[in-house]
Amino acid sequence: MSRTRRGRTARKRPIKKNQLPIGLILAGMGVIAVAAIAGIILNQNEGMAGAALSGGAPSISVNQDFFDYGDVRLGEWIHTTVLVENTGSRNLVFSEPPFVELKEGC
Repeated sequence: MSRTRRGRTARKRPIKKNQLPIGLILAGMGVIAVAAIAGIILNQNEGMAGAALSGGAPSISVNQDFFDYGDVRLGEWIHTTVLVENTGSRNLVFSEPPFVELKEGC
């Protein structure tokens, strides 16, 4: 054994063979955790797409997308009934009030 400056005996740690450094172990665990989180996120996105196709999500259906009224005089009223139906299996919730867009034809 060797002596230090103050006269104490320095102890040497025994070196264990086949021991991985702690940093390498933590890095490996981090890579596994990131891969697991990415897999979970990807599976959720695929599940949502599949749910929309199989009716597991809200889906809106309108009986007619386009209405042509021909020539309409200014001030004349037109009454139209539009059937809007939720064809999905979940509740259909509007985040904003629905609107109707009017386009002037040529």
